[in-house]
Amino acid sequence: MAKQVIPVEFNKKRFTIAEREKRLAAEQALQARSDKIRCPSWLDAEAKKEWRRLVRELKEIGLLTNLDQSSLAICCDCYSKYMAATNKINDTTLVGVHTNKHGAKNLVVNPSTFDNRFFPKRQTN
Repeated sequence: MAKQVIPVEFNKKRFTIAEREKRLAAEQALQARSDKIRCPSWLDAEAKKEWRRLVRELKEIGLLTNLDQSSLAICCDCYSKYMAATNKINDTTLVGVHTNKHGAKNLVVNPSTFDNRFFPKRQTN
């Protein structure tokens, strides 16, 4: 298995000036650009707010590139949906009362507490 490459600025080896410049040029060639980072139009207001917050923080420390745009958009979208679901659960109770056709009252789980797309019904044999 190959050994991991250590960046020039953290490498303790003594390089000649030519070797150091060659390695720095190779590292710069591998750096992705960060000039086309735009907030996707399909994000809702809460997700766009989170997008702006994360982009500001990630640009500050130099961790954001054009390649990260779709992953960041998905993250912000999931955050927005999570916050909406959490707020809906907090506004209601986790368990509700259902009255069936015979008049009996049963406790049922609030359907807002989970999404059937992510938690499919179990199949029984």
